[in-house]
Amino acid sequence: MSSGLANSGDCHDLIVIGAGLAGLATAAAWVDQEAGSVLVLEAERFPGMHSSGRNAGMMRQVAEDPSITEMCLRGTELLEQRFGRDSCQFKRTGSLLFDAHGEISPDSWKQVLYENWSSDQVKACFPELQHLPPGPARFVPGDGVVEVPALIGDLIDTIVSKGGHIQFGTRVGKVSQSASGELSLPEVWNGEQRHTDPDQYRARQIVIANGAWAQDFSRSSGVEIQIKPTNRSGLITSTFDIADDPRPWIWAHEPGWYLRPSAQEYLWSSCEEVAADPGSDLALEDPWERLLRVTESCWGDISQRVKPLSHWVGQRSFCPDRRFLLGPDPRMEGLHWAVGLGGHGVTCSLAVGEVVSSGLLGHSIDGHWLWAPERFVD
Repeated sequence: MSSGLANSGDCHDLIVIGAGLAGLATAAAWVDQEAGSVLVLEAERFPGMHSSGRNAGMMRQVAEDPSITEMCLRGTELLEQRFGRDSCQFKRTGSLLFDAHGEISPDSWKQVLYENWSSDQVKACFPELQHLPPGPARFVPGDGVVEVPALIGDLIDTIVSKGGHIQFGTRVGKVSQSASGELSLPEVWNGEQRHTDPDQYRARQIVIANGAWAQDFSRSSGVEIQIKPTNRSGLITSTFDIADDPRPWIWAHEPGWYLRPSAQEYLWSSCEEVAADPGSDLALEDPWERLLRVTESCWGDISQRVKPLSHWVGQRSFCPDRRFLLGPDPRMEGLHWAVGLGGHGVTCSLAVGEVVSSGLLGHSIDGHWLWAPERFVD
């Protein structure tokens, strides 16, 4: 991993702000095309500190929105190309989805291969379930799991091995544009010390991929967007020790929980969506108590069968219409977005990088990803 910079006074071809999955995937796609120099700036000391590194690693192809489903399918293809079909980093374990109220669009289901499962099939796979969640049971064999640290590490290796640079502990305040059209970062802090050489952070193009911080950053830069950061807790517990693993992960939209089982431990979430400040890691209520309440109608009192081992809180950020914001911003030439991925960053990140990198090279991007004023009306 490199933290070096190009010589002071050089104008980078591309600066990416944010070393989460969206930013790293964009930079990796850029260097794969040998498109020019790239510098990735990350405020934290490690990549993926808040959203990308705090998720369940569940690769889910079908989304509520058909456009996002299309992106998920492409992202899954790229993950398989990167890691192989079944490896320690990427496995197609399948998933079992319950969607009682039809939150997932029929146009999304049309894009994804799935099987309708009977209650007997569900119980054969998950004998621990005392009552099935409401709604049809759909098994998606192409879904699976991704080891997120491995994905982040692989993207960093790609960037650095092909001449890119990544600088951690570097916080950026805003983007400015000169009369000649050149972009720069006039407010940069390395730790607590403000950087005094603005020429070191000039670029022909800049990608904003700083997730929950994008709204404040956009206001400072004069290209305002609205991004809603939300918190969701995850828990690790011991196992039921009833059925063999690995098994597909299982997600019930109603009452709202998911489980990623493995032989060693279970990963759960009660799927809350709590408005939060950027970088917050606070839960609205005790994650274990909430999980017990939300899962009781399906699993009974799981406190009698599993024990909590650890928990954490991750952030998911959404645009008002809950679609991603990708590609060039018409209000500032050379400025591009890669934010608002919500809970789809793991599955979609490589596809997002592909799309944003394509836009950086001047190719057209589907309009539903682009900035438009009607997308950001409160």
